[in-house]
Amino acid sequence: MFPVKNSTIPRLLLRFGFGAVVLIWSLFRDGDPQAVAVRVLVLSFAVYSGAVFFRERSHGLTPVLRGISAFVDILFVGLLVFLTGGVRSDFYLLLYLIIALDSPFATWIQVLMVPSAGTAVYILSIMTTINEAYWFDIAIRVSLLWLLAPLLKIVSERPVGERERARKLTSELSETHDQVKRYTAALEKANAEKDLVLSEITLLHQFGTLIRSFRDYEKVYDAVLSYAHKVSEAPWIFFEHWTRSGEDVHKEVRYLGDPDPIARQFVEEYALTEQPDDGSSSRIDMGDGKEALAVRFSRHGEEGAALALTLIFPPGTHSTDEHQIGTLSALSDSVEMELELIRLQMNLEAVNAELTESNRVLVRLHELKNELSGAFLLDGQMDQVIHRIQEIMAKELFELDRLNLFLPDEKGELLQCRTSVGIGDYPIEDIRVPTDERGGAISLAYRTAETIFFDGKSAVPAEFRIAHPYSEIPAVRSRIFVNVPLIDHEGKVLGVIGGDRKKTHRPISPETVTMLEYFAGHVAMVLTLQNRSGDN
Repeated sequence: MFPVKNSTIPRLLLRFGFGAVVLIWSLFRDGDPQAVAVRVLVLSFAVYSGAVFFRERSHGLTPVLRGISAFVDILFVGLLVFLTGGVRSDFYLLLYLIIALDSPFATWIQVLMVPSAGTAVYILSIMTTINEAYWFDIAIRVSLLWLLAPLLKIVSERPVGERERARKLTSELSETHDQVKRYTAALEKANAEKDLVLSEITLLHQFGTLIRSFRDYEKVYDAVLSYAHKVSEAPWIFFEHWTRSGEDVHKEVRYLGDPDPIARQFVEEYALTEQPDDGSSSRIDMGDGKEALAVRFSRHGEEGAALALTLIFPPGTHSTDEHQIGTLSALSDSVEMELELIRLQMNLEAVNAELTESNRVLVRLHELKNELSGAFLLDGQMDQVIHRIQEIMAKELFELDRLNLFLPDEKGELLQCRTSVGIGDYPIEDIRVPTDERGGAISLAYRTAETIFFDGKSAVPAEFRIAHPYSEIPAVRSRIFVNVPLIDHEGKVLGVIGGDRKKTHRPISPETVTMLEYFAGHVAMVLTLQNRSGDN
């Protein structure tokens, strides 16, 4: 029989059904000497059927093997007919069953080969008993073989074609279904990646929007730790920020969680390389053969600024994946940019504040110059005018505790205080120093026509010290002071303005010294006008 795809088990059962019927038949023929041969034939056919079954299931049957299988089936029927009475045996009907099973699925050549082989085998099987047969009966039996094979082929042509088309359609539908499943899986994966990227972009946008409203580093540190934990859920997160001021480097460290001291020490000792890190990992020996994993992201900004984000995963916890590393790298870039913007903004605000203050001082100086000149031109009371101006300058601009105006006496031997601010009830006529070396820094500024400035960070030099008994005058004693000569347009020194911070002990800034020199120039101009007016 010609095997049909996907029908090996039914065909095997049909083969064994043939054998079982014949075997049962032979059991009732114990007296027949051919019964033993029939049983042997049935058992052999059973072994052969099993071999065909396993061959077809494991490797399939080639067209040659299929033809041999059909011929063996016909040969089995022929031997069975021969052993069971020849022309008198009714087992020749099995030939019709073979044709009925094979013809619908065979080609037209095979359809003609099956009845040809069946006819030849049947004639040979009845040769010993052909004399007992009727020729008409044999002709009918053979004619039925040739009639049944093409008739079944014609009748089954359409169902077989439909079945084949159905099989192909089912196969195509199955392939299409598999493709749809693959496309669906790929689409779901792409959507998942898209959702992941979208969530990362949303998170970074929220972070950038949040920290742009901050004006100090502390809030930025907290935001960085919070958002880094949202991305990675690392148990221990450290954020380090380096800033430089001149030669000094300041390092701030913030952390999230309750890190082990070993992890803290690792972060403190970790060297910051010049190259940025983008998720480089390091192992931390936690003792007892256990290791923690540290993942680090670092960036370098302008003017020596740098930052580092370190995620530490204790033993037994999961590390970051590629998507999280990419997000944390983008987060580090955003933090670097925002910290740099905050630094620039703070610097800009400081510069603006300095410019604003400088502008205010210059405007006030200009106003005071006009007031000084106008007051003198109106009443000529120089001492009162300068005293009033000194009070304003000391309190509003210079922030000095005391401000004294020294002018030489008629003999040029002493520098007498003419006006003073901040000395309280001390008699102003007792405030005087010699013009020679005994007058210390005050007389030195008068003699050299140079500003004498001391910040009090070390011992007062000998040439700046006032000799006894003048050193006992409280109004001229201080470790933080500035003395500015009053120089007219001809280069002549007219006197000295001395200021100090006896009480506050704060350093006097170079800007204050510059403004005091500017003020001294205008006082010298007014004094020159006064002297000329007195001469006239």
